[in-house]
Amino acid sequence: MTDAAKKLLADALTLPDEDQRWLSEKLLDRLDPVDEDVRAAWNQAAVERLEALERGEAELVSYDEVRARMRAVLRGE
Repeated sequence: MTDAAKKLLADALTLPDEDQRWLSEKLLDRLDPVDEDVRAAWNQAAVERLEALERGEAELVSYDEVRARMRAVLRGE
């Protein structure tokens, strides 16, 4: 990493979280652009999942439980 990039990172890390989030989104969009139709579909899926949670039609699962289930599947259980 260049000295300029290291300084830029150090400066960016002093920004408020909201500014850091905005900056990271802009960099990711530049390096790995997402089709707007894909972005809209993901946003719609997120809204639908949130609404299902709020209606009590879905439940949250902890990361530890998901990881344990994934490992079991990978072991063929």
